[in-house]
Amino acid sequence: MKTRIFAVTIVLSLAGCLQKVTEVPGLDRVLTAGEFTAQPALRDRVLKFCSNDPGRYRQDPNCVNSLQSARTTSFGSGNFPSLGLGTTGGKK
Repeated sequence: MKTRIFAVTIVLSLAGCLQKVTEVPGLDRVLTAGEFTAQPALRDRVLKFCSNDPGRYRQDPNCVNSLQSARTTSFGSGNFPSLGLGTTGGKK
């Protein structure tokens, strides 16, 4: 009995390891936002796929990373230098 429970546990554990990491066709691994930035045609293809059914693919890592890449490319990193507005710079 213990051997059977052990075997079932091993099989179920291995089944979890075999799950696909992404649902995006043609990709077998998760790409970083930087990789999508370096490959705009691939990023656009993934964005098109993900936007076709956002309710289903919103949490897919490649959908998240391709969207982040598109945002960064379109709007920059968001790390802008301070313009000093609202500070007096020590002057009165």
